[in-house]
Amino acid sequence: MTTESANCFVLAEMRTHHFTFQGTGEDREAARRALLHAWQAHRNRLVQRYPECRDRILDEKHIESRFRISYQEMGADACYPAISPDTGARP
Repeated sequence: MTTESANCFVLAEMRTHHFTFQGTGEDREAARRALLHAWQAHRNRLVQRYPECRDRILDEKHIESRFRISYQEMGADACYPAISPDTGARP
């Protein structure tokens, strides 16, 4: 599914055990690439700090074998439901 309107964008999201990664783009593939770029930067920092873990931390080419990426198409000029400050629930 691709987004053809300039007033829309796609949000890609991947939740790992400890973090949530997001990327946006004009279509799913652009959003996926942005998300994977964020994962690659995160992984590079981890490997720099913990070089002994290089082989255990999946790279961006293999991360989807472990974690699922979900996609949402958004209207660029749409508003989002407010979250209640008392309950944290959406109306």
